[in-house]
Amino acid sequence: MSPFDGRTIDEEEFGIIARLVRELAIESVVEFGMGVSTHLFRTLKFYAGLETHEPTIACFPELDRAGKVYRVDLYREVKLLPVKMTVDLVFVDAPEAWDETMLHESCARFFPVQAAAEIAEMIIMHDTKREGERATISRLLGDWTEKRFDTARGLSLFNRKRKKSCGSVPE
Repeated sequence: MSPFDGRTIDEEEFGIIARLVRELAIESVVEFGMGVSTHLFRTLKFYAGLETHEPTIACFPELDRAGKVYRVDLYREVKLLPVKMTVDLVFVDAPEAWDETMLHESCARFFPVQAAAEIAEMIIMHDTKREGERATISRLLGDWTEKRFDTARGLSLFNRKRKKSCGSVPE
């Protein structure tokens, strides 16, 4: 049975994420939404450097050794992560946003993205073709650069824009 069930990242997205993680030399990951991506990060040897937040951990008993796994209350916590935490990458693929009750002021995945923006320089977000996710991106990541991958449901890599420095004056 294929792990790609139509709700998870698909095979193309799996490959894109794997390539990005290798190319960007990612060493630590926080993930919102456990599943195929958790398998991917474990395959890439993220045992100590993986932290997963998932409301339905009981659905994924085979992933209980995926790193640090935390049960969250549908991601509605205003503060999901320790303030002083920093990681290389946050992967956001939860909560599911097919139901209007999962939206926060028309934004999908608002609190995980808000938390990600506080602790990471890079964010990979799934389902970025959907209206709710686009609203969140506009509201919280408008000043980040976005690299879109044209996949079935949308996958984007966000990088925090850095202030340009004057640098040194050439001699």
